[in-house]
Amino acid sequence: MVSTNLTLPATMRALLLTGLYNVTVQDVAVPQLVSPTDAIVKLTTAGICGSDLYAYRGFGSDQDPYVLGHEGIGYVVQTGSGVSSVSVGDYVVIPDNFHHGQLEMQPTFPISYGGGVQSPGVSGLQAEYAIVKAADANLFRLPIHRNETNETLEQSYLMTGDIFSTGWTAITWSGFEPGDSVAVFGAGPVGLMATYSALLRGGKGEAAVESLQTDTVHSSFHTSRFELLDLGDGVGFHKVDGYGSDGLGDIKTFLDVVYGVNARGATSFWTKSLRLQAGIVQPYRIAPHLINLISSGVANTSFITTAVINIEDAPKYYERFNRTEEVKVLISFSR
Repeated sequence: MVSTNLTLPATMRALLLTGLYNVTVQDVAVPQLVSPTDAIVKLTTAGICGSDLYAYRGFGSDQDPYVLGHEGIGYVVQTGSGVSSVSVGDYVVIPDNFHHGQLEMQPTFPISYGGGVQSPGVSGLQAEYAIVKAADANLFRLPIHRNETNETLEQSYLMTGDIFSTGWTAITWSGFEPGDSVAVFGAGPVGLMATYSALLRGGKGEAAVESLQTDTVHSSFHTSRFELLDLGDGVGFHKVDGYGSDGLGDIKTFLDVVYGVNARGATSFWTKSLRLQAGIVQPYRIAPHLINLISSGVANTSFITTAVINIEDAPKYYERFNRTEEVKVLISFSR
């Protein structure tokens, strides 16, 4: 597409991890086009994700400071000469991890935004501008214009780049079919998106279990483990783990059961015909469908948002999020 690149400022405001439990807002250089296939996006909304807390708690890159964040939505302000699928002014979602846009001869580990030295070539999305590599493969065009959008739409579309795609994929991997019942353990943002995905896909009964946060957002999803048999009609549930790495103790225990300790191995797991599936979600495979659900009015994921803030307030809200006082915090930037 032929488009005229906009002139950008030299610096921008961005949120940087500067140490253990410490983030600060600083002026950093605005990214510049490097490759003909690059694009620069002006962020209008960015999300703070639960996995950002891993770095905040000391489990990220050992080289800081660096810009955090891997959830973003905004509009294109510059494109390289080799970009053909988007043009300046297009509203887009940036997926949390990106594809190099070429045929893979062997599997490669996806690169996520906001990982410091673990994210070569890109920075984080909790900033006013971001560079997107292989833009034709990694930007999802939205059916809105920057002068036509609203807060609810932005919040919903933003979540297709990470947590909505993750929740949707978790339901798919559970073996779910319309009419089934689903129990989602861990009702933070991803768990709630999994529960909501099952509802959208015709689930008979959805339950988000063991949450400190759920009542803040959607009390009809909340239940206790003692209510599950009633909701499942005694037949059972498709089970989704929404805890992620925070549930390592539970996951290790479960894997010990799968491996088994006796001569016959994990007999009880095998005889019950159970299945365990896990992996990294690839939003570029899922997000276009979810974008259509939102644009058609079928889906609205903004209900999980508990705070929309200015980037200058982000350090305080990282503290609140870390204390589970927020479910989903979004950073709003000027347009």
